[in-house]
Amino acid sequence: MERVHHQCVEVHVYGGDAERTGVLIELQGLKAHRRACSSIRDLIRKYKLLGDGIFYLPVNQWPDDTPTITLSAKWLGIDGVSR
Repeated sequence: MERVHHQCVEVHVYGGDAERTGVLIELQGLKAHRRACSSIRDLIRKYKLLGDGIFYLPVNQWPDDTPTITLSAKWLGIDGVSR
C-alpha cells in the first residue's frame, strides 16, 4: 500500500484569525497528525475543538491572495447559549 504525501502550509491561528506562516511541510496522510486539516471547513472544526495554535492545511486549500482568514462562528452552540 502506497502512502499518500500531502504538501501542506503551516497556519497559525490566534484569537480566531488564521494566517500562513510561510512554512511548507510534507505530511504522510492527513490523519497522521492531530492538527492536520483537509479543508478550510475542517480547519474551523478543529480550531473550535482545539483552540489557538499551529495547524496544517494542504497548499491548494488556502484561498489565493488571502493573507488572513477569520474563523468566527456564524452560530452559537450550546456552550455559547448557556453562559
